Amino acid sequence: MATQTSKQYTLIKKDKAAIVSHLSEATLKAKRRQGDLIEGVHWVRVNSRVVLYRKELLEIWAATRHDPDAHLQAIEEFKRHQKSGTAIDRLAPA
Repeated sequence: MATQTSKQYTLIKKDKAAIVSHLSEATLKAKRRQGDLIEGVHWVRVNSRVVLYRKELLEIWAATRHDPDAHLQAIEEFKRHQKSGTAIDRLAPA
């Protein structure tokens, strides 16, 4: 019987997300609004004022933004983990 391992995704605030992505906080917000960063995949809305980013997906997006096929593979892996219940979000220490 195969064991499913949990894939952990770290949720980070916009200031850390800006560092990870090498973009400003304003540019990250623009990328969200343009749909370049997908809600529920790259970022999650906590409430009307707070957005958290998934660090690992943001890192992959930043590294592969000029190679859409590579990035789509990372998104598909994330979705597979979510469907199987093995994707776990954890908050990064402040």
